[in-house]
Amino acid sequence: MNRLLTSYWKNEALAHPPHDKALKVGISRGGPRRRMPYTYLMLREEPFAPSRRLLTWWHRPDVRTAQDEEVYEREYLLQLEAAGVEEIGAQLERKVAGTSDTVILLCHEEPGEFCHRRLFARWWREQTGQEIPELD
Repeated sequence: MNRLLTSYWKNEALAHPPHDKALKVGISRGGPRRRMPYTYLMLREEPFAPSRRLLTWWHRPDVRTAQDEEVYEREYLLQLEAAGVEEIGAQLERKVAGTSDTVILLCHEEPGEFCHRRLFARWWREQTGQEIPELD
């Protein structure tokens, strides 16, 4: 398996060495809203991206609470569990085979904000023992 990192779309380091050579992979339903100074591959589909139903609920106009984050986390982790670590690993491997030694999984939220890429990284570590650090 390639070396995995996580980051966010607007991270300027993605366009500069040594990260310019890494494969950037969007795991959000939608890509960046502006042209990026790097190329990327999208994995919009589940289990990588949250389900449309979950995102619709998450983006409702109400004020978010800590309980909402717990619901989101539970639903997203159920989605990952339903696919299973073997299938997710195989899908990821097929998408990135022969591209780069380093793959950076991207979503929209900046570091410190609640986001599914960090949920994915934690779940992956728990399932495989492989750490997926956040790119600074």
